[in-house]
Amino acid sequence: MALPEFELPDPDKQDVAAEDEKFEVEIEDDTPPEDRRRKPMKEPVEDPTEDELSSYDEKVQARIKKFTRGYHDERRAKEEALREREAAETFAKQVFEENKRLQQQLAYGSKAFIEQSQSSADMELANAKKKYKEAHEMGDIDALTDAKQRFLKLL
Repeated sequence: MALPEFELPDPDKQDVAAEDEKFEVEIEDDTPPEDRRRKPMKEPVEDPTEDELSSYDEKVQARIKKFTRGYHDERRAKEEALREREAAETFAKQVFEENKRLQQQLAYGSKAFIEQSQSSADMELANAKKKYKEAHEMGDIDALTDAKQRFLKLL
């Protein structure tokens, strides 16, 4: 009586393109609706010089410094958000590639384990047949019973 054959899917034949399609990145525009149609400034705002500021009243100077600081804070926040987004995309790609590599490694490891188990079982079955045959030829009833039990256990 032969053991049933078990086949693993071949990892080389897996549709890698189908796996890539499962990975999606959605980019959402979180710009407020009233600001979406505004054109960005072509050149960054220049910081006012001390001479320019000295020609204005103290309240105006404070207001100009506040707006300038706000502009630079916003620019730095946007640059940081862009860096974080790029880092997140890079990390997501690395995780995706690592996952794909681990899945392939698992498939190969499982295949090797099954092949090794199959060959081990085949050797045990051949050994049990040999012991049964030897016991039958010798006419040893106890050895014949033991060999038959072992043979049936393997099936």
